[in-house]
Amino acid sequence: MNAKQFILSLLLLTVAVICLVYSFGYLDALSSYLDLGLMSIALFSTICAGMYFFASRSAKKDQKVAFLNIFMLSTLLKMLFSVILIALYYKTQVPTTKFFILPFFVVYAIYTIFEVWFMSKLTKIYSK
Repeated sequence: MNAKQFILSLLLLTVAVICLVYSFGYLDALSSYLDLGLMSIALFSTICAGMYFFASRSAKKDQKVAFLNIFMLSTLLKMLFSVILIALYYKTQVPTTKFFILPFFVVYAIYTIFEVWFMSKLTKIYSK
C-alpha cells in the first residue's frame, strides 16, 4: 500500500465515520455526545497517519523488529490517549448518562480494524 492509497483510504474512512457519528444525533441517548465522537475521529485518524508513516519507513528498510515496535508503541499510545480523552471529557462535560462512551467505542473499533488492515497490507507488500 503506497502513501496515496493510504491517504485515500483514510479520507474515505474518516468521511464515513463522520457521517456515522452525525447519525448518532438522531438517537436521543447519544445526541449530546457527538463532540466526543468527533474528537475521537481526530485522535484516531492522527494516530493512524503517524503509524503508517513510521511503519512504512521501517517496512521498506526491512526492519522487522522496528515495525513490530512501532505497532506496539502505537497501541500503547492509542490506549493512553484514549484514557486521557475520556477522562478529560468526563471531567469537563460531566455527562448525565453512561451512553456518552458509545460514540467513542464505535470510532475506536472502526479505526482499530482499519489499522490492522493497513498494517497487514504493509507487511504483505514489504515482506516479499
